[in-house]
Amino acid sequence: AVEGVARDPGAAGVSVVVIDLAGVIVDDGFGAVALERVIDVIRCWGAEAVITGLSPLSERVVAGLAGDPIVAPKDLRSAIAMAFQIAESQRRAL
Repeated sequence: AVEGVARDPGAAGVSVVVIDLAGVIVDDGFGAVALERVIDVIRCWGAEAVITGLSPLSERVVAGLAGDPIVAPKDLRSAIAMAFQIAESQRRAL
């Protein structure tokens, strides 16, 4: 789905993507590799990846991921607020 959005010309203005993993356990095998690929696509866009909703088991795996995703508070509402703050600070820097 992320790759489809990446091809959308309207997505060029996206600077932050929130990935909600609530209810998902990211294992250190396939799950970690898949999540790293998603983060790589987001970074190639020039956007930041914000991850939220991590379970205690997933926190350890996400901490070891390449690409330095931003880990947000547990709830989606706070993560979205954080994403808006990041996007606003990026606009100011321009």
